[in-house]
Amino acid sequence: MLRLDFVLLESHRAFTAPLPGEQYCYRSGVLRFPNVRRLTWSDQGRPPARDATGEIDYGSVDTLLIGDDRHSLVGDFGNIEVSSAAPVVELDDERR
Repeated sequence: MLRLDFVLLESHRAFTAPLPGEQYCYRSGVLRFPNVRRLTWSDQGRPPARDATGEIDYGSVDTLLIGDDRHSLVGDFGNIEVSSAAPVVELDDERR
């Protein structure tokens, strides 16, 4: 499970207008990989930062590739390869 801030497009059912001072509609949530059979984390990038709220911030997901049972995430945090069932996004009820 990865806790992320998602940017929602206008076509998404949970989209609302961006908050004052924000460019996009952000929603916090999790990206869950059910029934993980294998996970590797390589090329771990720079150390995580602390965001304005003091939480650890590993940076953004630059690439997310979804396959039948193999999935790949690439970003400042490095490369994560996961063998699992199809990933599921679960948005929090409240905006961040």
